[in-house]
Amino acid sequence: MASSLGSSLKGLARICAICLIAAFAFGFNALQGNTVAGAMQQLFGVERLYTGLGLAAVTALTVFSSSFIATSLLRVAVIGLVFLGASAEGATSVFFSDPMMGIVALVNLMAILMLFPVGLRLVGDYTTQLGGGVADPVLDPAAYADLDIDPKSWPAEVPADASAAAKG
Repeated sequence: MASSLGSSLKGLARICAICLIAAFAFGFNALQGNTVAGAMQQLFGVERLYTGLGLAAVTALTVFSSSFIATSLLRVAVIGLVFLGASAEGATSVFFSDPMMGIVALVNLMAILMLFPVGLRLVGDYTTQLGGGVADPVLDPAAYADLDIDPKSWPAEVPADASAAAKG
């Protein structure tokens, strides 16, 4: 989001990324661990604690491939949440993961509201190009200097008829 729509939205991109990490890495992992542990308990009589330990061990084998401290700490947190989700009763995991999903939804709604005017401009340019006879409309970042769009994110050549249609 930040590289394609400009530096003014980097803060929003960071907030969105943090919320997605919290929701998916933590909330979903705990909920999935809980679901697997519940199934193992119902089908095979395996205690949730043992399933949690087994899932945490498998998760540890899967995620530890780097020695960076921050990455390792995040990975340990995910492993711990898989274990907690698997060993907790179902309601506990749901009560934890539902607010995480709600936070992601709120951030996404904020992003949609903030990007709506930009989207309308871009769609308007696209339909203007189509109406002007451009067979394959393209985005010209130079036409939107106020948006601080990274031209490297939109490398397509802008045909002369597209530029004329955007201005006209």
